[in-house]
Amino acid sequence: MKDQICSNPDCQIGENNSCLQGHDPVESCPNFGKQAEEARPADSTETDEVPLSEEIEPAKVRLPSGEPFTQDDVNAHFLKRPAQMVAIVGDTSSGKSTLICSIYDRFHRAPFADRIFAGSGTLTAFEEVGHYAKANSGMYRPDTPRTSLSQGLQFFHLATSPSNKPTQTADLFLSDRAGESYREGLDTPAHLYDLQELKLARTVAVLVDGARLVRPVEQHEVLDTARQLVRAMVDSGTLSTAQHLQVILTKRDEIQRAGDAEQTVLRFQATVERIAQDFGGCLASVTLFEIAARDPHSQFEPAHGCAALLQSWLTAKEPDPVRVPPTKEIDTRFDLLAENRKFGALS
Repeated sequence: MKDQICSNPDCQIGENNSCLQGHDPVESCPNFGKQAEEARPADSTETDEVPLSEEIEPAKVRLPSGEPFTQDDVNAHFLKRPAQMVAIVGDTSSGKSTLICSIYDRFHRAPFADRIFAGSGTLTAFEEVGHYAKANSGMYRPDTPRTSLSQGLQFFHLATSPSNKPTQTADLFLSDRAGESYREGLDTPAHLYDLQELKLARTVAVLVDGARLVRPVEQHEVLDTARQLVRAMVDSGTLSTAQHLQVILTKRDEIQRAGDAEQTVLRFQATVERIAQDFGGCLASVTLFEIAARDPHSQFEPAHGCAALLQSWLTAKEPDPVRVPPTKEIDTRFDLLAENRKFGALS
């Protein structure tokens, strides 16, 4: 008789002479008399498939949708790394969206403003807004759709790096909102305080429509509206000494073609000088720019004047803190602590 062994490790035939599977006689069991297979050593070179439960799940990367950023999206970004925020302000059809798209489009051609394109979380939004300015849109003239009130506040994201330092990336957020929202602030300045981009932006860029400026019947209104908008922002407490104000003359190409360009530009410059005199003490700086974001007649290069504008946005510095004299004599460290908390030096 064969040895009372079985290849089934659970069978106890050696102890009770009974087949686990009920074979009688036990010799009829296919496992009877066979040695159990030895477990492979831990360092065996043979490979087995890893059970699904033990497979390592690959790392997942969440990609942006490409749609415009919301205020919450921008806030989440600031928690991760710093960025510059620019509030693009202007009346309807003053060229806000065109300015934003023209800067993005310039990076399709080559480095721009001594910088190279380093990515964007709003690529879909850029392409949608700039579609009518491309040849494949079938449009007779390049155009940009207006931002509607229903779209609310949205942000375009652009990341760039210096041409000679491609690993040093800087993020830029450009706000876009319907011009009607800012015009409402002229009648009710308190309304401007509710526009979050104005309070949070390091730079506030007020656009003056050059196409309207060349029309004698509208010239005074356009310049006066720009000045009154700045006054409303200052009076409402929206702007502060920590922010830079830029007054930007758009559609410089149309001014040039209308004739008497020199006198038109001088009137614009005089208005900016008056704004600086009246409100410069309430702001970090007041500067002016002249641009032709997109000239349909190609007399001006694409994004004319926008290189200096982009550089100013990326290099806008936080003003030095203003030293506020104490309201009482400081005798102890507790007095110093109280003064710091009062003037916001400690939070």
